[in-house]
Amino acid sequence: MKVKNSISHTQSNVCASMFLDFNGNAVEFLDDNADVVLFDSAQEVPSNSKIKICVDLAHASENKVKGWSNVGWINDQGVYVLQECYDPESQFPKIISYDFLWNRSKAYYTNKKFRHCSCPWYYNSPENYLIQQLATADKKTRIFLSANKLYRPSTTFRQRLVEVLKTITYNTLGYSGSPMLLFGNHVMPNVTTVPLLVNSEQVPSVQGYMPVHNAYYNETFLSVYGETFEYGNSYVVTEKTLDPLLKGHFVLPFANAGFIQYVKSQGWCLPDFIDYSYDSIYDNNLRFVSYCEELDRLLNLSMDKWRQHWVDNLDILHYNRNQLYKRDYDRVDLEKLLEAQE
Repeated sequence: MKVKNSISHTQSNVCASMFLDFNGNAVEFLDDNADVVLFDSAQEVPSNSKIKICVDLAHASENKVKGWSNVGWINDQGVYVLQECYDPESQFPKIISYDFLWNRSKAYYTNKKFRHCSCPWYYNSPENYLIQQLATADKKTRIFLSANKLYRPSTTFRQRLVEVLKTITYNTLGYSGSPMLLFGNHVMPNVTTVPLLVNSEQVPSVQGYMPVHNAYYNETFLSVYGETFEYGNSYVVTEKTLDPLLKGHFVLPFANAGFIQYVKSQGWCLPDFIDYSYDSIYDNNLRFVSYCEELDRLLNLSMDKWRQHWVDNLDILHYNRNQLYKRDYDRVDLEKLLEAQE
């Protein structure tokens, strides 16, 4: 397949190069007479090619799909937009929803070698993507892990969740990423317990996307966090959910209504002992109240009860982890798009 990557912006160019690797097409790069031209939203729509794909895979935002449907040039012949969000209400075939973040997680955790990209997006070091064996229940000393970054001012409910977890009622029951920074797995990657990390002379630092150290997962049962989307009709399963599922954790995300159902539709398995009914409440404030009620119930379970839940649901934890090896990359049929233009 003859492809021209016309993107100059570094971040978009990296994402476009990763897309080509994930897609697995045999690619011949040309400057002229290409079958497919990749461009980004800062550029004019290219000409002289059968397919023009605007690559918009970085930094998801609420209602992103709906926003693209209002762009005039998207109706031009052979033009498509490739983006990482899914909107079940969208009937616009020119917007291609593509699970880029799953592809990234699968690639990083399985040590994929990239052909077209020497610097993958938010990739720090291979030590950050090591998978340890699931810890036994008796190794766990706290209930939850909460890795929440607060640099986006629009994450209203995530900030409220952080405040809830900081209260005296809960703060000793888990490890929280705010205001205390959590270690990444590149720091003493083979350490399996948190005290060894905390008592070392290392200093935690977080730059962009960096998975939390495996030691925190070894000592806890449940990931409590705010997902990227808090409202709207678009869905995206980010590393906030993918990391704990792949590392062997139960998850309790606060996100927009229907997110849990979307996670299940993507093939992930969630336990019955967690009440996810808050997911069906469309009012954001009421959904958060219901979420906090379930959070409170879970954090008031005894450690013995949590250990029993762990043992009873090990099959779910192993199933989710094994998706890393059994679930394929999401791909776009570029040949089919080309045939549609002939």
